[in-house]
Amino acid sequence: MKHNHMLDQFLGSKPSAQPESMGRSKSFTRIIDGIPGGMSGEQAGGGVASVLIGNKGTPKLASGVVGYRGAAALGVLAFRAYDNWKHQSNEVTGIFSASHFHQHGLAQSSVGQREFEVEMVKTMVAAAKSDGHIDAAEQRNIMATIESMQIDSELKSLIFDLLLRDISIDEIRAVGLSNPLKSELYLGACLVTADQSPTEIAFLKRLARHLDMPPDLVFQIEMRARQRLSKVA
Repeated sequence: MKHNHMLDQFLGSKPSAQPESMGRSKSFTRIIDGIPGGMSGEQAGGGVASVLIGNKGTPKLASGVVGYRGAAALGVLAFRAYDNWKHQSNEVTGIFSASHFHQHGLAQSSVGQREFEVEMVKTMVAAAKSDGHIDAAEQRNIMATIESMQIDSELKSLIFDLLLRDISIDEIRAVGLSNPLKSELYLGACLVTADQSPTEIAFLKRLARHLDMPPDLVFQIEMRARQRLSKVA
């Protein structure tokens, strides 16, 4: 797959990725227009992640938070959090633009792009399931919706596998990931736990410990996520 192809389909960056019945709220376009880089509001679709949290009873958040310009915008938010963390620590990031953030993170890691995309999908599905809302009936509804979407069969198979079984935090790769890539993973989890139920908060705490992330960096990422969520609340 090409760079970010799986993530763009999962997060949403193509009109074909979203069923017509899902629609798009005004807040969706507002968030898209607020983040530089990537596609415009008219080009972006909701993606699989919107289906996951849309079925949790938060369709406005689903369309507005996750389905905004796919992986490019996720990288922009992660870069802002990471850059602010470095500056507050009086350190030079060595990364001078959001466009270089992800590639810089890959260069410092022992994983490739394809491996990272799988880890991102796994992390976000685990986060979406962390509140226990997705029961057997909801699972069937989600799978039926995803089956109708025009996405790669490889991605469908991965998501179906993750939906049908429990996902342990220990399955999410932590070793060999740079802080920039960990930032993207953690931000993705924050954006699909918008309800912030006690079980979701507990999941995020376990994930941060598992990834061995600096507490101040976790704080910056959570702050960026809250700011983005507040725009569509």
